[in-house]
Amino acid sequence: MARSDDITKHADTLVDLAEVLRAHGDLAGADDALTEAVALHEEKGNVLPAEGCRQLLATFVAGGPPATRP
Repeated sequence: MARSDDITKHADTLVDLAEVLRAHGDLAGADDALTEAVALHEEKGNVLPAEGCRQLLATFVAGGPPATRP
């Protein structure tokens, strides 16, 4: 995915991608997408969305049920 000028929108798209990848069993891909989303939110200074992505990432790693979107 090419970088967008709108960092927040790009990060949100990565969260959507992570959810799709997880649903299809690609946990590594979901982890990568969420990790990048966290980095983009942090770059932009979006503290709450970054934390939401970290929490979602933790549920992915723990193998828990899908969490609500940050």
